[in-house]
Amino acid sequence: MEKLFKFLFFFLMFCAPQAFAQSIVTGEVVDEKSEPLIGATVMVKGTSTGTSTDIDGKFSLAAKTGDVLEVSYVGYESKAVKVPESGKLRITLTEISTGLDEVVVVGVSMKKSDLTGAVSQIDGDVLTEKPVTTVNDALAGRMPGVSIGKASSPSESNSIKIRGTNTINAGSSPIYVVDGLVMGDDYGSFNSINVNDVESIQVLKDASATALYGSRGANGVVVITTKKARVGEGKVTYDGWVKFTEPGHSPDLMDANGIWNLRTEAFANGYMYGNPNADRDAYIKDYIWNEDSPLAFERREFLTHRLGKSYNWLDQVTRTGFEQNHALSFSKATDKTNVYLSFGLSDLNGIMKGTEQRRYSGRANVSVDIKSWLRVGTNTSFTYTNDVMTDGQVYNQAHYNGNPLLDYEPFMNDETRFDQENLTLFWRAQSGDTNNNFNPFNTLNGVKTERSRYHLMSSNFININPLEGLNIRTTFAINRAEQKWAQFVPTGIQEAIRYRGGDNYAKQQRDASTQWQWDNTVSYDKTFADVHRLNAFAGMSMSRYVADGLWGEGRRFASDDLGFNVLGANADIENRAVRNYLSNSSLLSYVVRGNYNYDYRYFVTFTGRWDGSSKFGKGNKWGFFPSFSLAWNIANEPYFPKTDWLNTLKLRGGYGSVGNQNIGDFLYLTLYSPYGSTDGTAGYGTDGRRGTPGITWEKQKQENLGIDLAFFNNRLNISADGFWITNSDLLYSHSLASSSGYIYTTENVGEMTNRGFELSIGATPIRTQDWTWNVNFNLGMDRNKITKLYGNVDHIYNGDNNRTGNLFIGESLNNLYCLKAGGIANEWNRSEWEGKTFNGRTIGLGDLYALDVSGPDGIPDDVVDSYDRVCLGSMDPKAYGGFSTDLTWKGLTLNAIFTYSIGGRMISGYYESLISSVGMSNASPDLLDSWSPENTGAYFPRRMFNADGYSAYGAGDTDRYVQKSDFLKLSNLSFSYTFPKNILRKIRFDNLRLYFTAGNVFTITKYKGYDPEWGDGSGYFPTERSYTIGLSFTL
Repeated sequence: MEKLFKFLFFFLMFCAPQAFAQSIVTGEVVDEKSEPLIGATVMVKGTSTGTSTDIDGKFSLAAKTGDVLEVSYVGYESKAVKVPESGKLRITLTEISTGLDEVVVVGVSMKKSDLTGAVSQIDGDVLTEKPVTTVNDALAGRMPGVSIGKASSPSESNSIKIRGTNTINAGSSPIYVVDGLVMGDDYGSFNSINVNDVESIQVLKDASATALYGSRGANGVVVITTKKARVGEGKVTYDGWVKFTEPGHSPDLMDANGIWNLRTEAFANGYMYGNPNADRDAYIKDYIWNEDSPLAFERREFLTHRLGKSYNWLDQVTRTGFEQNHALSFSKATDKTNVYLSFGLSDLNGIMKGTEQRRYSGRANVSVDIKSWLRVGTNTSFTYTNDVMTDGQVYNQAHYNGNPLLDYEPFMNDETRFDQENLTLFWRAQSGDTNNNFNPFNTLNGVKTERSRYHLMSSNFININPLEGLNIRTTFAINRAEQKWAQFVPTGIQEAIRYRGGDNYAKQQRDASTQWQWDNTVSYDKTFADVHRLNAFAGMSMSRYVADGLWGEGRRFASDDLGFNVLGANADIENRAVRNYLSNSSLLSYVVRGNYNYDYRYFVTFTGRWDGSSKFGKGNKWGFFPSFSLAWNIANEPYFPKTDWLNTLKLRGGYGSVGNQNIGDFLYLTLYSPYGSTDGTAGYGTDGRRGTPGITWEKQKQENLGIDLAFFNNRLNISADGFWITNSDLLYSHSLASSSGYIYTTENVGEMTNRGFELSIGATPIRTQDWTWNVNFNLGMDRNKITKLYGNVDHIYNGDNNRTGNLFIGESLNNLYCLKAGGIANEWNRSEWEGKTFNGRTIGLGDLYALDVSGPDGIPDDVVDSYDRVCLGSMDPKAYGGFSTDLTWKGLTLNAIFTYSIGGRMISGYYESLISSVGMSNASPDLLDSWSPENTGAYFPRRMFNADGYSAYGAGDTDRYVQKSDFLKLSNLSFSYTFPKNILRKIRFDNLRLYFTAGNVFTITKYKGYDPEWGDGSGYFPTERSYTIGLSFTL
């Protein structure tokens, strides 16, 4: 008994400290949005002790300080955490999906982390913060060095540029890669992709990244990965919104009374110019304002002035737009299968009356493991878009020629709008000069234009995995785009009278393009001794592009009711017309790529690609495009202090060569095309182009240095890049001397450089159980310069007096070249303008004058002519980008997205037309500050009309009215509420979110045109401001 007692005594003494060291550990498990995860498993590592989280995501279990808890949840990455001394934890799990970390490039699946070099990324949930229907719209302001242009209408694609402009006229648009398929944007192919189907977008910028695409990577690459299912229970997801739009900012216009006074002033000044001693007031009363003998105003203008009215024509052709978008998806994934199906519907009634669009889309992303070593899959989508298009002349005429002194009612009324006096708009009087000022209401109600587009994209693969880490993959992809465009113009309107002798007429055009791509690759991914990781692949790619179109026109149909669907029923046989075109090109490529990293400290990437293109002749078809990059993550060095405040310190550097072949087919040949003439003969002819047998790739060499930093447990991330680009053998079309027998040719000529800097900052200053605050900022800077042109040429002028489009060695591609304004002629600056010759221009008190800065010998010669035109530098912004912030409290989130630009200049042709007005066109209220003897300090010159021998400088002749384009725009403001998951699970919902969004909210700028970000656009459709209400949920 004594021995037993001693044994129990010592046993208890030994175990007691262990027992007393045990304590109850409490905590909660949440997702990245701080929502509780119900039923997550929490285990003490190396034991059978464990528990599950409750409905609030909370747990408690016995463990001691220093124990490791292993936390897992279906569909989320498992996590191991140590028990702190406090015994309290908050564990955040990251959601995963099958293949979510994969990007398919040139037929091989790669990890995102293997895309070394300058790469910007944005995820799908961020894209959908903006309620838009195109990917380019969703990208605006989100990435450094990426600028998005404005589409000219709801039916068109907007432009995108990466790191500015690197070529003269071989195109500046990037290529798009969607699930491995390299594509362009034929008939809106790229922007037909349903934004809700996008998992992520990577923009590859430097040559070490874009060299994967060789001859097509010079302008950057936009890589889109579409969604796949997430492992776990099946999901049903819906996102829908309705949007109301109204015209956004537009320049202020004078009302009818302002136009009346402006025209009166201009006519009176013109009379006094030729009759300086006359009675000005008497002339105004007896002639300008004499309704019985009208000189300056038409009878209907007199009536409007007497009634004190003013007419806004633009309001009559616009409306509050309405748009709705619905996206529904179904997904389910297991270890062996992955199915994602989606359907989309969008419906638009635009702010221009008569503008409508319907779009239907569907997608099937499916992959299946047939065997443990064999996986097959497809990523296939189809989109159909139908547009009822308002002719651009509706907006153009109401916008430019809508006279506020002219009552629009007779032009709108069905009983009077076909009268001769109402067929065209006018100021002061109808004449031959107004023949092209079509009545916009006749155009709106008479001209019918429709367009249908079909897009089929399908990427299909077979992946064989015979050994661990070894993958053999073959992918066949096709992109088919078709477009049908048709228009009918009825009798009785000015367009028919002006262009077809009064006959009605119809046009139809059908265009199609087919691109197929076949990729075959072998890749190997292996980690040796836990520190050496090798990823390499080799492959070949074949692609072919074919485009064709057929166009026909007929006139004189039996009835306007027939429309454009009976083209063969036209009676004017002599003027029937038919045309067609066919083009095709092919590309054969071989590529090798290797990635190596040692212990995630040292990284090396090498890429080599050989491209052979049908666009070049024998001996010039092939180009080799190599690249390499190095990186060093200093924070992973053993000697580097392990701290919570610095998590990543990675230096990157790369060099590479890519190409550009964005030119027409067969430019290495002088082509003769068949033709048929009106006299019944057939033959062959040339369009005047001389072929260039030696034409070859435009080559781009690029260097990139970058740094990636992460601080405070990755709550502050900074990435910066500097780049140096040299483009040589530029593909450039230029004119030839008539003595050569040709008109123009395309050659490899010249060289230009581009330098820039990019910065991206992402921070989470606040992250608590109830509060989260995220901030993102990006900045892009780039500046190009032409360093060489062809032969001994050091400049190329774009016509005689154009301020833009001129090329000079040592200057930016987008430079300003014009006369430098001296100001408005006054007594105090008389020495600058008096006694000088202005090449036929009239300069007197109150007129705009230009400076004499040079002459034939390079010194001022008292003559202002072409020798005085000077290059005034680049018009591109010095910096541009965007920033966003979102603040979340529990389920409420406020999100704002801003875009900005600094240091740029812009020409607004529309604003310059407004300030050139003499009351015979729409005018800006700024002209109230026009020169007069009583207002000699005015910014605008005197108004003058109907003065013999008077020819002054206009607004577009000098740099005076070129404007600064700096701006800060709140492009998107949204407020949303996400319901708590513990409530939603009771009704079988995983997620439910309501949101309200305002778009294009305000712009802070001194720019006087339409929009400093997008300029005046096409002049056919106004900018928009929008308000959206939406709902999304997941079951």
